[in-house]
Amino acid sequence: MSGAAFASPSLDKVDAIAIEEQMKELDKVRYSDLGEGERFSRLAIIGDTIARLCKGERLLPPHLGIEGADIRWRGYRISVTAAELRLVRLLAERHGRHCGFRELHEALHDGPFAAGRDGNDIQGGLRAAVKRVRRKFQAVDPRFDAIEPVRGFGYRWAA
Repeated sequence: MSGAAFASPSLDKVDAIAIEEQMKELDKVRYSDLGEGERFSRLAIIGDTIARLCKGERLLPPHLGIEGADIRWRGYRISVTAAELRLVRLLAERHGRHCGFRELHEALHDGPFAAGRDGNDIQGGLRAAVKRVRRKFQAVDPRFDAIEPVRGFGYRWAA
């Protein structure tokens, strides 16, 4: 019996890969040293993302394309660093939902948050990174305003 017999007919290869990535993230969060509240929050987000994929919903917002290290906004290529790519991917895949400072910091630095590692002002470094990303998007679309702050919590990609 082939593996295709087990695949849902509504899921394409990209969705299956995205679900697999979410399952790997699920394992990382499950066995991390996060506090109970943070772990529960992240597990809920991952579960929601997997459910959206299974329903066939598009993870990325309209007009945004991310393939490998290539970002396209309204058809224009945007050059970003690896750290900025991780930041954009996290915000975009959760469009309409907020992402906390700690989670964004971990995406930006590609690793677990360590208090004191980068100084006490993680929000300042994050603000600077978001500002750089916004400017890059605004270079091809002056009306770009999709990344917005969530006061006291983080940022979100507006739906």
